[in-house]
Amino acid sequence: MFRSLFVCLVLVAAIAMSAQGGVAASCNDHPDYAESAMLSAISIDGRQELALRMARHPNRGTGTLWMHLAIDEVVYSTVVEQIPLRDDATCASAGGPWSEFRLHEAVLRRDVESQQALEAVAIGLEANLKAMASRHPEPGRGDHPVTLSLEFRPDGREFRVHDGTRREAYGEVAGVVTTPEQTWELTLPANWHEQTGPRPGFAPSFTYLNLQNDETALLAIKYAQGVVGYLIDGDGQRSVTGLEIDPEGSDTRQFRIEAEGGDDVTGTASVTQRWSVPIEGKRRPGSGVVADSSIGLLAGSLNDWEAPSNGAAAAASATPADRFLRALASHCGNAYPGALAIEPEGDTMLSGEELLLAHFRDCADGELRIPFHIEADAPGGWDSSRTWYVMRTDSGLELRHDHRLADGSEDSRTWYGGFTATEGTAMRQDFVSPERTAAAGVPVGWRIEIEPGVAYRYGTTYEGEYDWMVAFDLTEPYDGSIPDAWGHTSPPSRIPGPP
Repeated sequence: MFRSLFVCLVLVAAIAMSAQGGVAASCNDHPDYAESAMLSAISIDGRQELALRMARHPNRGTGTLWMHLAIDEVVYSTVVEQIPLRDDATCASAGGPWSEFRLHEAVLRRDVESQQALEAVAIGLEANLKAMASRHPEPGRGDHPVTLSLEFRPDGREFRVHDGTRREAYGEVAGVVTTPEQTWELTLPANWHEQTGPRPGFAPSFTYLNLQNDETALLAIKYAQGVVGYLIDGDGQRSVTGLEIDPEGSDTRQFRIEAEGGDDVTGTASVTQRWSVPIEGKRRPGSGVVADSSIGLLAGSLNDWEAPSNGAAAAASATPADRFLRALASHCGNAYPGALAIEPEGDTMLSGEELLLAHFRDCADGELRIPFHIEADAPGGWDSSRTWYVMRTDSGLELRHDHRLADGSEDSRTWYGGFTATEGTAMRQDFVSPERTAAAGVPVGWRIEIEPGVAYRYGTTYEGEYDWMVAFDLTEPYDGSIPDAWGHTSPPSRIPGPP
């Protein structure tokens, strides 16, 4: 049971709806009109989180669905864009009396005969999804079945922002979540929101902080033009007028929120888990947080989104290679511990007992440098002879190995590597060695895999499979002293040595 899980049912999406009653004029008049609804949840300790977002553009005939679920070590996500809407899909006004809100695998239902207001009637949610076992999924459906059967029961508390086009309600959610591991029954405090209006893309750039406990609900969204949100507690409801927060990147971010009446809320939001959503050609980062604040312990979500300057152009240009480089660069400045994971019989390069470090040291535009350190009986206690270079080319990516001696000079065997032969994905790229492949008569090279905030893997491949691999834990940066790569002060000659 998720008795301690605080659910934020936030369906912020455009979903296929069968509408009854009045329809906003902008629905038919604006080609970028969008409708949305969302469900999200996080436990007070931050270990359990649930979010479901459904969105659609009725006049384009397409929709978007994403789901993120984390229950202790059980993790599933899915993100599907450009879902064709049903032929009978019609528009619905904000908070209007719709009876069904459908998007392929998911549907929302409520009784329109007995209500005209969002806070008055229960909303049922049914979803049968195919998800990936990752907090950072690739676009598209996965292979793992996840089903949701939930009901949101509002308790009468409601708040509106964005001139009434975004409506939120609080109450309770009850129902069942089923994954391949097991079935969980839920009865939880919850928040629901739905939104409509012209939106050519997901949203303008913003920082989004949503926190709650049993007695308090707090939402602050900071755009370039200002801040919107609300504070609901024992003193009633007040609009949020300001948000100051540390920049993205740290696992702890201090914040200060201003509310009407001079009330300020201060605190520190600590990340308990990170996740991301591949949306509109970019990866939208998000995190579950627990906040130690001036009004008590709160839990919720903290997201930062940098909108493309041109959504369509950015989506078109964001190739898997570009997204792969961004995923690597998201860890720049940190080193992470690792260990030997796969080795062929008779290989003696590593014992499997030594500590390994991958240091995401330099992240220039189109080129990343990752020193690879091996705990050893060497100067400073580390063999720091190797640096991996991952570089953008006109057609894909290039991997090179910069090998140095302890005095910083180049090894005779250096700058060997390969090129991607396929577009790969944002989380995996394969590099083929022309020389080794020609000698072996089968594809030979290297593979790099990145799950931001989870794992980084590097290894050699033979016929498309790892034959040697090291793996690094990206959940927590290495807290010790990071050694310098040998020869780091002098650039490589970039002249290939023996392969």
